[in-house]
Amino acid sequence: MFLTKVGAYNTASLKGKSNDGKLKFRFIKQIIMQRHELKNADIYSGYNLIGNCSTFSWKCQSETGLPCHFSIAGLNCEYDMEALLVRKDIYLRAGEKEYIAKNFQIEGVSDLVTGTAQSIELLFEKFPEMKSMTDGEKVVISKETQSETLKALTGIIEAIKFSKSFELLDIKEAAKKIVSDIQESEGAILNLMELRSFSGYHLTHNYNVGILSAYIGSALKLHEKALLEVTIGALLHDMGKLKIADTIISKDSKLSDEEFEEMKQHPRYGYEIFKDNPDIPAASKTLILQHHEKYDGSGYPESLKDIEISLYAQICSLADVFDALTSERPYRVAKTPYEAVRILNSMVNTAFSPEVLQAFIRKTSLYPPGSLVRLNDDSIALILRNNQTSLIRPEIKLIADKAGRRIKERKIFDLAKENKLYIKSYAVPSDLNVTIR
Repeated sequence: MFLTKVGAYNTASLKGKSNDGKLKFRFIKQIIMQRHELKNADIYSGYNLIGNCSTFSWKCQSETGLPCHFSIAGLNCEYDMEALLVRKDIYLRAGEKEYIAKNFQIEGVSDLVTGTAQSIELLFEKFPEMKSMTDGEKVVISKETQSETLKALTGIIEAIKFSKSFELLDIKEAAKKIVSDIQESEGAILNLMELRSFSGYHLTHNYNVGILSAYIGSALKLHEKALLEVTIGALLHDMGKLKIADTIISKDSKLSDEEFEEMKQHPRYGYEIFKDNPDIPAASKTLILQHHEKYDGSGYPESLKDIEISLYAQICSLADVFDALTSERPYRVAKTPYEAVRILNSMVNTAFSPEVLQAFIRKTSLYPPGSLVRLNDDSIALILRNNQTSLIRPEIKLIADKAGRRIKERKIFDLAKENKLYIKSYAVPSDLNVTIR
C-alpha cells in the first residue's frame, strides 16, 4: 500500500578507481516519486458512474512523459469489469478531491487491480453535473470551455432579469471555444445517454442547446463562421422567456389559451432583446426569432415553412426539442434519450427537415460503451462499441439471460447484423453488481 508522501530514490553505479586509487561513484539520477492515495473513491467515465473502490493508490515520476502506476483495492463495478476495461480516461472522486486519470490502462487483475495512466491530475473545478458531449470517454467540450460558457450565460441572464446593460464579448469568446473544441474532436460521436442536467432551467437549456446545435452544425459540415453564428444564436435562443412571468414558465399543469399565446411570444421577445446589438451576427438574431418555426409551417411566430426557415433555426429547433424532451420540467417527467430520438424520428417532414435530423442521428449515439441494456428477449447486454451507420444497433456482449442468470461464456453480437435482437430499454446496473476483491 502506498503512503501519501514524497519519496526520493538515488541510484549510483561503481565506475572504477580514481588516480589516487580510491573508489569513485557516478550518481546517475535522482527520481522523485509522488505517491497518493484516495479512500472510498467513486470512479466515473465522463458522467457515468462505473463503480467505487476502497482504495485507489498511485505513484507518478516527476519527469514528464513517464507513466503513472496505480493500484485499486476493493473494486466494486456497477455491472462488469469490461465496463472499466473499455475506458480511456476515468474520473475519481473521494470527498472533495477529484482527479482525472488519462489514457487509463489495466495491466493486472488479482486481489488488486493494477495498471498505468499517462497522467493522474487533480481537478480543481467542481465535478460538473451538466450535459457534456463525449465519445465514450473523450470529453469533446473541455471543462474550461464549459465553465466559461456558463459564466457568460449567467451574466447575461442576470442582466436581462434585472434590466441591466450587458456585453456579449464573453458569449462570442465562449462560442469560439465551443467550435474549436468540436473541430478538434472531429469524428467523435455524441453519446446521448450521458447527457445530464444541472440546476437552473434557463442556464441549463440555453447551454445544452448551444452545444448540441454546434455539434449538429459540424455534422452538416458548416464552415467555421457559420458554426460560430449558429452557436451564438443557440446559446441565446431562449432568453426571451426571461420576459415571461415565472407563473407561466414554471406552471406544473397545462397552460391556458391566453398563457400559451404569451409563451409563443418568447422568440419575438428574444429577438427584441438582441436586434440592435452590433455584437451579434444578423443570422444569429434570425435564429432566435425562428427557432420555433416548423418545417410544415405549423410553428410560430410567423408560420414559416421549409426553406423559408433559416438552416440555423432548423438546427436549433431540433436541439431545442431534444433537450426539452430529455429535461425534467414541472409539468412532466423527462424522456430517456432513446424515447426522445424516437419522437424526433416521428416528427421528420413535419417539425424538422430530413437533412438536419439525419445529421443529428449520424453524429449521435444512444449508448456509450459500458452502458447496460435490456434486449427484446429480456436478456441483458453490455454495450461494447457503437455503429456509426445505426444509432440504435451497437455491438454488444451478453451478460445475463432472460431469467437473470449470468452468462459465463463470451457472446458478442453486432446488432446491425442481427435480425431478431434489438434493444428494448436501458437495464438497471444494480441488478448485476460484480465485486472484485
